[in-house]
Amino acid sequence: MNCIPAGRQGADVALLVRRLRERLNADRLVCIGTSATMSSAASESERNRVVAEVASKLFGTRITEHEVIGETLERVTDANRDIDAIRHHLLAAVRCEQYAWPDYQAFQNDPLAIWVELTLGVTIPDDTSPIRRARPIALKEAGQRLASDAGCSPDEAQSARRAFCWPPTTSAPHRGAHPLPSSFTSSSAAPAWC
Repeated sequence: MNCIPAGRQGADVALLVRRLRERLNADRLVCIGTSATMSSAASESERNRVVAEVASKLFGTRITEHEVIGETLERVTDANRDIDAIRHHLLAAVRCEQYAWPDYQAFQNDPLAIWVELTLGVTIPDDTSPIRRARPIALKEAGQRLASDAGCSPDEAQSARRAFCWPPTTSAPHRGAHPLPSSFTSSSAAPAWC
């Protein structure tokens, strides 16, 4: 199983797991479920507790928070640069007519890429906690934050965010240009952070 389903699909999976366990007399059947966005609780132990509760219900067996394996995230963009470091370059990046990069390093240093990652993609705690996924925000709020950070209008910011995150697929890329790196996307259809 590659995800923890919800609703009716979750109930169907839960019943199937129980029937399989009963049919095979498999009291020690090990079920593994994955989910990247199951809990947005602040602490890791609270997130693990929530995941363990849902998994216990789904798989019909007791799963503790200590049996939940978390994820390890790393920055895609330049880890030495934060929003303050790119803020004075952000307006020019917002006004860029086309988002294409000659190589991966150019993408990693792109001010808008750094802004998108640090605002929409990941949260870097002030303490020694690991990087974690950012809490989702509404697209309108994302545009307002970008407008504020870049010093431009909300419409200009929304337009830039859309162009950056969903580049046109019908036009051929510039010679030597690289499209949005796959690590910025959750599927080939839609960027994970945008």
